[in-house]
Amino acid sequence: MRKFCFTAVLLFSALFLFNIAKAQGIEPRGPAIETNNSSVNFNSVKEVSKAASPLPGEITADSGKLILVSLKDQDLRYFEGTKLIDEFKISSGLPGTPTPPGEYGVLAKKPVVDYKGVNYDFKNTKWNLMFKKNSPLNYYIHGAYWHNNFGHPMSHGCINVSYANMEPLYNWADVGTKIVIE
Repeated sequence: MRKFCFTAVLLFSALFLFNIAKAQGIEPRGPAIETNNSSVNFNSVKEVSKAASPLPGEITADSGKLILVSLKDQDLRYFEGTKLIDEFKISSGLPGTPTPPGEYGVLAKKPVVDYKGVNYDFKNTKWNLMFKKNSPLNYYIHGAYWHNNFGHPMSHGCINVSYANMEPLYNWADVGTKIVIE
């Protein structure tokens, strides 16, 4: 009988805390499901509610792929329809070489690019998504191996991403994927 009462109290407490969290807008996370030494976490892809949508305009499940960059927060989020695939810190342009805000599309995917300018020479930079073609400079979202100061402006106008985050973004994005920088 004591075991039953303890289990009932524990279950009631868990439900009570779950409801409090939901009422405060906190989405409780469930555990990963273990299958054959690999885990599947069903919370790795997040559904974005329309009421509190961080997306510009009307985004629906049919909206396709979207990369959203916040210059203010120095972060990048990418979506498939309303599903958030991933989010992470980036480094955008410095005040003298700002990243241009606006709506773009991926113009080209280049596996390796050499970046060279005054006081920098970054050879063999991996995973480059061109979003603005300019004469003489082009703008990219690309991996950055030369710093680990993401979350702070560091670049000459491009959007720097850690290699760990850039490889999956590069593989996910298509030519034509919409990019919004604000």
